[in-house]
Amino acid sequence: SLRRMAVPVLALATVVAVFDFAFQETVVPSCYREVRDLKLGIRARADAAVEHNILFWVPDPAQGPARLIVGVERIRVRAGQGPGTGDQGTLLGVKVVYLDKKGVPEGIAYAEEATYEGEGGSKSGMWRLNRVRYYVLPGGKEGAPQAGEKRAAIEPLHLDEIVLDLGRDPGNVARDEVKAQEMPVGELRQAIRNRMAVGIPASEYEVNLHQRFSVPFAAVVFALIGVPLGLRRQRTGSSLGLGLSVLIIFVYYIVWHYLGTLGKGGAMDPFLAAWIPNIAAAAIGGVLLYRAPN
Repeated sequence: SLRRMAVPVLALATVVAVFDFAFQETVVPSCYREVRDLKLGIRARADAAVEHNILFWVPDPAQGPARLIVGVERIRVRAGQGPGTGDQGTLLGVKVVYLDKKGVPEGIAYAEEATYEGEGGSKSGMWRLNRVRYYVLPGGKEGAPQAGEKRAAIEPLHLDEIVLDLGRDPGNVARDEVKAQEMPVGELRQAIRNRMAVGIPASEYEVNLHQRFSVPFAAVVFALIGVPLGLRRQRTGSSLGLGLSVLIIFVYYIVWHYLGTLGKGGAMDPFLAAWIPNIAAAAIGGVLLYRAPN
């Protein structure tokens, strides 16, 4: 019967899905990172600014358990000259959020730029923020860059400079904003936990995590649809079934892309955004297979 013929096809589709997942988990992230490092090296030799926002968080050495969230609009990395010389660089448009021991924001520092203080191959991670405006948030007491008079949140403290240990050199800062597709599943889960712990939206990462499983599984769904449509009776023609399969896959892709965009924007649950296309397509395939003649 057609249902028995579908068993080996679905089994082969499952093998393809497993291979696809393994390929995305091992090969794809390393390829993305190689491309990113290559672009970074080219920009470093050209002394060009990286034109994208970078966001990372680090423990605050002065406050122990407290943490800093650091946002950088652009970073200019320059390759060091001579043997044993590390990368040099400047952060542009720096924002530092100070968190108390409970993870609640208590102060924000804005700086036009920050210069790297490490010398040679040093990995001390010391950065000097210049022309700083520091805002004490309502209720914020600890974590200010220096002791002094308390001001209202709308009245900033103007400081010539602040020196912070970010725990990384310019090259590592430029690599901090790792895209979701560059991470294996384990790192992606950790990135989601880190973002949620400090209140940073992680919808894009969550959708990508669920799509790591839903996209490979689509091979099984397409096989479920293709078997009853591709092996139609001669009087209806297999070409019609093939055409319908292509149309269904095309509609699937449009729905997958649209729901993924909604999920990444926070307008839809990430799990549903990633799996609704598969669920709907599997339901269609199941009905077609059930109604198919023996």
